Amino acid sequence: MAHINFRRSRTFSLLGLFALALFAVAFTTVLSLIPLYVPRNDFNINNNNNIDNITVMQALTAAKNSLTSLTVSYMLPSGFAKKRSAQLFTNRQATAENLRQATGSPSGSILVDAISSARATGTKGRRRRDIQCDKTDRPGIAIVFDVALAYPENLPCQNLSCQVSLFTGIHQQFNTATNVAITADDGSTLPVQLCHVESNPNGNSNNVNNSSSGGIVVEPCSIICQNGGGCTGPTTCACTTGWSGDTCTIAVCTNSCQNGGQCTAPDNCTCTSGWSGATCTLEQIQTKKNKFQQFSITVAGGNGKGEELNQLSNPQGIFIDYDKSIYIADQWNHRIVKWELNSNTGQIIGGGNENNQLNSPTDILFDKENNSFIISDMGNNRVVRYSDRNQTNQQIIISNIICWGLTIDKDGFLYVSDWENNEVRRWKQGDKKGELVAGGNGKGNHFNQLDYPTFIFADKDYSLYISDNENHRVMKWKKDAKEGIIVAGGNGQGNSLKQLSNPQGVIVDRLGQIYVADFSNHRVMRWCEGDKEGEIVVGENGSGIQLNQLNWPTGLSFDDEENLYVADAGNHRIQKFVIDLN
Repeated sequence: MAHINFRRSRTFSLLGLFALALFAVAFTTVLSLIPLYVPRNDFNINNNNNIDNITVMQALTAAKNSLTSLTVSYMLPSGFAKKRSAQLFTNRQATAENLRQATGSPSGSILVDAISSARATGTKGRRRRDIQCDKTDRPGIAIVFDVALAYPENLPCQNLSCQVSLFTGIHQQFNTATNVAITADDGSTLPVQLCHVESNPNGNSNNVNNSSSGGIVVEPCSIICQNGGGCTGPTTCACTTGWSGDTCTIAVCTNSCQNGGQCTAPDNCTCTSGWSGATCTLEQIQTKKNKFQQFSITVAGGNGKGEELNQLSNPQGIFIDYDKSIYIADQWNHRIVKWELNSNTGQIIGGGNENNQLNSPTDILFDKENNSFIISDMGNNRVVRYSDRNQTNQQIIISNIICWGLTIDKDGFLYVSDWENNEVRRWKQGDKKGELVAGGNGKGNHFNQLDYPTFIFADKDYSLYISDNENHRVMKWKKDAKEGIIVAGGNGQGNSLKQLSNPQGVIVDRLGQIYVADFSNHRVMRWCEGDKEGEIVVGENGSGIQLNQLNWPTGLSFDDEENLYVADAGNHRIQKFVIDLN
């Protein structure tokens, strides 16, 4: 960022040769104060002439107005007469384009109001109506352009700070672009050499008797403003809406958070345990959390890794039907299998053969409205639909997507996580692209970013829960939100109760409690939104093959009795953890 310091104007009178000398010195001072660099697009305004009595906006406006007018003179090649020179250049639009190209300025930012000519001298021998060149000592004829600066409306930043930054940069370029090509009216191009640049802070040009500004000095700021804020003083920031504090890092909630809640993002309260709502004023009914028997039941697979009908190979997403049949994305067998209740073998309902091919499927769900299964066919970069009645009739509904997790909301909209583009999109029937609902701002760990999103879950309020795998956290994106909030993990990779390690499956129960397959920690965690740490639900005995152990858990699901099912990928089996009614 930068700090602009306005120097006081000087006035002087022309009294003889001595006054002329002073005048030359004054103009040299003006030119020397044009900034040599503009490091950032945000500015910090300090007016030595009573800055305390004007607002930052007024100071920025004053800075902009002092930079919008200047006079630039260029030496023509030898042999030009003064009168003929002015007649050579009458096309102000063409000249403005020449100057724009020479300074590298945006289109539409430079206008030429008038063109004239004058005799020019070097640093010595200047007559009353001559231009004194301080950029070259060569005398001759100079072409003089009265230049006005305009700020293009098509630039992405339209605030006053950016306008001051652009205009200051153009002044700088006029002072450093010493050799310029100007197009004459006959189409010929004449090389000209910089003679003199004069800033006209009061809008008047070519009037040497006017008072002259002391110029502008760009100085570095000593702080960095966050969340879009800009400097307004050596150590102060002007913050954007929703943020406050010395460096704009303190979130502002229009309605203050109650009952111990904290404002963690603009107008977003994180409530303490037992409270919910926009401002933490809704007291939650404390219901006893479900507990599960720690020794599980193997309900599918469990006969080692393999492709036989009684085997699985790295199972991922699972779906439990109303009759407790289990549908499994059997990833490394490239198939979807159905295991009925108390069955010792499964049946293939998708993939597993050349005519009905899948490639590393990762998730499956049932679309009640269309009576069909939807499958994330990750290895084929697509999402496909299988009819429940005609399972050989495969329909591709989304193409060209590195998909992983699937979920569907109560209105039938489909959500798909794209781990290559680090985003989640919502699709309705007939969509060709889908609507971005989470992420999509590149790979990263900011609240509006994701890093390798895998499994997802949509609740009854259309909030989306996302396992943000490489950020070791679960994010919740409320409907139409521009960024998410962390509801599990987010404290780096680890195995403490406040950490996760490569989370996979995520589901939410009827109480709003979040269950996460903590993949690399070989356990399933439960978090309540707003809690600083979670609790281990199952799998607290480390990695292993015993019935009270898990090995790389992935997909999660509940049946209608709230029993918990876990895809135990490393053991190639599906485990059922029965709810403990005692």
